[in-house]
Amino acid sequence: MRIQRTEKIIILLTAVIMTCCSASGQAQPVISAKISLGTPTQQISPDFSGLSFEMKTLLPGKNGRYFFRPSNKNLIQVFKTLGIKCLRVGGNTADLAGVPIPGHRAIDSFFRFARAAHVKVIYTLRLRGKPDPQRDARIAGYIMRHYPRQMLCFAIGNEPNLYDRQFGKYRQLWNTYARAILHNAPNAKFDGPSSTGSGRWAIDFLQNFGRWPQVILLSQHTYVGGSAWKVPSPTIGREELLSAQMFDVYRRFNRDFGHIAAEYHKPFRLEETNSFYNGGAKNVSDTFASALWGLDYMWWWTTHGCNGLNFHTGNWVAAGPRLTRCRYAVFWTTPRGVDVHPLGYAMEAYHLAARGKVVPVHILAPAGLDLSAYAAATPDGNLYLTIINKTHGPGGRNVDIAIAAGTSYSSAAEMALTAPEHTIAARSGVTLGGASFTSGGKWNGQWHAVSGRARAGVWHIAAPAASAVIVQLHGKHISQTAQVLMRSFK
Repeated sequence: MRIQRTEKIIILLTAVIMTCCSASGQAQPVISAKISLGTPTQQISPDFSGLSFEMKTLLPGKNGRYFFRPSNKNLIQVFKTLGIKCLRVGGNTADLAGVPIPGHRAIDSFFRFARAAHVKVIYTLRLRGKPDPQRDARIAGYIMRHYPRQMLCFAIGNEPNLYDRQFGKYRQLWNTYARAILHNAPNAKFDGPSSTGSGRWAIDFLQNFGRWPQVILLSQHTYVGGSAWKVPSPTIGREELLSAQMFDVYRRFNRDFGHIAAEYHKPFRLEETNSFYNGGAKNVSDTFASALWGLDYMWWWTTHGCNGLNFHTGNWVAAGPRLTRCRYAVFWTTPRGVDVHPLGYAMEAYHLAARGKVVPVHILAPAGLDLSAYAAATPDGNLYLTIINKTHGPGGRNVDIAIAAGTSYSSAAEMALTAPEHTIAARSGVTLGGASFTSGGKWNGQWHAVSGRARAGVWHIAAPAASAVIVQLHGKHISQTAQVLMRSFK
């Protein structure tokens, strides 16, 4: 999915106007906004946060070592710190004839890593090329005999709509492959269609296979900004990521398949997603703009019933048939350990606050103020509020937010997601709760008590320009559910 050309022109003009506006050097005026909260609704999926890697990552490196191995402590640590619960392997290299299919040793190393990292796996089996369903059936059989507890489901093929084009041919192939796999692995589960672009194939897939009990997920791929190679400039790319038009992109994409998933009572997942395909845009996908976008993106899909999403990542990814440096990476691995990028901070901020049930949020703010807010309520009576202020540059506005939370909360704490000098172009120096990630994959950010008590159940929070703030409201009373849970641990 991509923003239309006319929308990009509007974004470009806006960016130029903002850049040309005189900056007086004085502090921006504080804008007031008010947030009110509704009643908790749907449960947040505990497996929402996921990562996606190229299948080639399972193969041994030049030194003969496997990337996914149980001894890769730094990688395991960053998975746990970020709250990653779903690991998908696939990408273009899952279906490229020139890339070897991982053998038993590679599979063993990968699944032992998954066990150590406490993640469930979506494993892509090859579909493209000369049909060979028995090959995939043997692989699936081996995995399900040895690692059934680590498996979530199998995907048959990666983005088949890009090479099969016609759903009818894919339908016949998928049916043949799935039946062969179930013959070897009767307990196997599937998602599909793992297509990209519009949701037309998702609708066709569920109409043909939605009644199968083995089909447990509707899966889609999307890169919201389109091709990284078509981004006119980093400035325009960053403006595009943070533009209000992005919500229209999400709504159009969800409209195509969201209703069919509900009709068939199947959860849906963005199995592979990120900002711009072809590896991401340099000085866009690797900047603080991607952190503000990513946090908003995760929460938007959470509140629209999505089971989860897997950010495609890695040091390198396949842009078509060739590998390219991954600019949209959540982190890169280095000889020193891991280098967490701005998008990784978004995932950590989400991990801190996305727990329990979604609470509807209503924002009352001046027109044109680019502010998002999301909330979640936990069984222990606490409430987590995520506020994202995407105003930036000369048009940036600091916002004083009055949170009308009622009188059920005794105290509040907050932490901020920020970049140096509040610039969305920052590629380093990002902090969450005043701390950055270590090369060992650890993070030690701190909550800070909100100064001043609430009056009439209203708390005041400052949300500086180009930042996100997470607020934790502590309940005065432990809920009955929490009491039952606490007694069960005695």
